[in-house]
Amino acid sequence: VVRTYSYPCTSTRSNYLPYVGHGGAVTSVVILKGGSHVVTVGDDHAIMIWRHEVDDNHGDSLLSERKESSLVNAVDATDMYRTALYASADQIMYPTSGVCVLFDAKRSTQSLFQRHDSQIGAVAISTSRQLVASGDSCSSDVDVPTIIWIWDPHTCTEIAALSDSRLRGVSLLAFSPDENRLACICSDENHRIFVWSTINGNWNDAHLSAYSMGGHESISFTQFTQTQLITGGRNNLNFWSFSPTLSVSKGIVPTQSRDYMLLCGAMMEDKFITGTSKGSFVTWDLATKKIVREFQAHNSSVTSLCACPEGIISGSADGLITILSSDTFQKKRSFDVGTKCT
Repeated sequence: VVRTYSYPCTSTRSNYLPYVGHGGAVTSVVILKGGSHVVTVGDDHAIMIWRHEVDDNHGDSLLSERKESSLVNAVDATDMYRTALYASADQIMYPTSGVCVLFDAKRSTQSLFQRHDSQIGAVAISTSRQLVASGDSCSSDVDVPTIIWIWDPHTCTEIAALSDSRLRGVSLLAFSPDENRLACICSDENHRIFVWSTINGNWNDAHLSAYSMGGHESISFTQFTQTQLITGGRNNLNFWSFSPTLSVSKGIVPTQSRDYMLLCGAMMEDKFITGTSKGSFVTWDLATKKIVREFQAHNSSVTSLCACPEGIISGSADGLITILSSDTFQKKRSFDVGTKCT
């Protein structure tokens, strides 16, 4: 919490105005020359810039919460993949500590969603780009419930708050293609899986429809198909069906393939493709749950996959983005991020 006091402040009990943004303790505060802005740094590795204004009617010192001001891009995302998402053609959404930022590249402005009381552990956006889900990472205060917010990215207003007494630290979120389900993977040792549903599609009737233990093996990604939920991680790819509770069918992983992580996945017609920590692609047959093919695609870990009309788009830890044809997996184009296109 950042607090502003009227000067001179002569007592520890003086009135103040609180501002929440950081997901942890605020370790440094600097008032820039002229007093127009305040810079804060937290132990959540976030840097926030606040616009400083004075209320002429009351003489109060205020940190502006107007959408076009508030804070600027800095976040420690070393434990989070796929943190930057498109909210629209011109808007990029990303979490910064306990705040979700929507940056409009065309207008060079930003809007903020500020309902979280702790650092954000995961974000997801629906297929239509009309819904965003963001979940708390594990709170240091056991009495503070972990909350998943569903909100409107166009207005930055909340639609629903999802919680459960068993929910401890959100690490992954995913909407179903029809946007009527939301899956959550927890960061606890059992990697608990929660699925919330809506009947009317507005999420004001959200209810917990399925729950299961995910197992002790780490889970790197989760994704819905039209009929099931898929999770993948270290030496495992699990297919979860709703009948009506969650039941699992495990993908068959050959012994020689049990020494790497499955980091991401994407649907490709009747097959599912995963990216590995070794830089390879693995395609799976959804009917048999078996590996169809594996081949080398990158020189480092494949951290992101997306299937689109242009083909398969993949991103790797060394900053290479590649577009491949969906039928032959031949490279069509690649981009070395920050350098040049090949």
